Amino acid sequence: MNQSHGMSRRTFLRSAAQVAALGAFAGAGLMEPGKPRRAAAQSVSPPLVWVWKFSVDGQLESIRDTIAAHGLGMILKTHDGTHWMDEYDDSPDAISGPAQVERLVSRFEQAGIPFHAWCVIQGNDPVSEAEMCADVLDAGARGIFLDLEPDDGSNYWQGTAHDAFVFGEVLRRRKPDAMVTLAPDVRPWQGPLVPLAEFMSFSDAVAPQSYWVTFNGPTNSRYMREHGYSVPESGITPELMVDVALGTFQQFGRPIQPIGQGAASPDEWRRFVSAAEARGMQPLSLWRYGSADPGAFGVLLDAVRRQQPAPEPDAPIVEKIAAPPPPTPEPIVFGESLSDIPQLREGYRQKPASNELIRRPFLDEPMPQSSMPKALRRFLGQ
Repeated sequence: MNQSHGMSRRTFLRSAAQVAALGAFAGAGLMEPGKPRRAAAQSVSPPLVWVWKFSVDGQLESIRDTIAAHGLGMILKTHDGTHWMDEYDDSPDAISGPAQVERLVSRFEQAGIPFHAWCVIQGNDPVSEAEMCADVLDAGARGIFLDLEPDDGSNYWQGTAHDAFVFGEVLRRRKPDAMVTLAPDVRPWQGPLVPLAEFMSFSDAVAPQSYWVTFNGPTNSRYMREHGYSVPESGITPELMVDVALGTFQQFGRPIQPIGQGAASPDEWRRFVSAAEARGMQPLSLWRYGSADPGAFGVLLDAVRRQQPAPEPDAPIVEKIAAPPPPTPEPIVFGESLSDIPQLREGYRQKPASNELIRRPFLDEPMPQSSMPKALRRFLGQ
């Protein structure tokens, strides 16, 4: 389905200004379509848990303690379009701007929880939306997840491909090295309804919304078969969602990090994690905290433990054994018979021929018989 948008005079003038801005970006060498903007490799992240509203998902302290106990990270919604979340969430902890983001970053990170943010992008004012994302990143969020879904009449993406391009250029001008992850619908027929290629051009990874419980129905199953996927009699499965995520998004050459359905059973989560890990898809994430089966957190904790490197074995303890002391030589006592001295007996077993030089025991210099002690000559039979 192609989207059409009427253009008012105000919209025309805004677009003209954006085109001029893009020309400036291109002149500065900032536009490299099709190339990821983040060169540095990302360290392995733990699985992440999405949080929508504190007034719905739970109190901040409870969320923090549960996520920390399972060694997970979090993704908190900060804004929708150009509106901060305090317009939709009556919790005192709801995000009201960058200062509140900074406070929550501190509270979660101090508990050992990697803090990421997410927002719904609409495209009505791409410059302002990009600036808000950059402000969130400046406030300390480790990364920003962009929820990109087709327009449903009043929510989600309502802009054009050009608006997507403007959004990306403004965001990357402010935050060229920030971690930006696109979170679209995994179903392949949804991609043409949004400017997917434009968003992927400046994103570092893709986190497909892979909700096998929500999508399990006859219509989705039929569409899946029409797109070449084998759907079992039981319907949409966790393994199928992983296959669809790979088939839909591998063309973009970005890491694929699927979002699983929190409301699914622990057994289905184990299957989802196993299928994703077999294809090298990390980190996974769970949508969402407030609707998740508590057993799913345990499955993700097991995944965290598998990610941790095995401890290095302790170095063997080598006990230093003292060398035995050298034997004490038997003293030669004058007056004793030389036949009782074993060293001499061993060194002179045979009587030498007359006038031969006899070698001293254990030495290399020859010794004439005339210089030998009388007792030694008697011992040798001289």
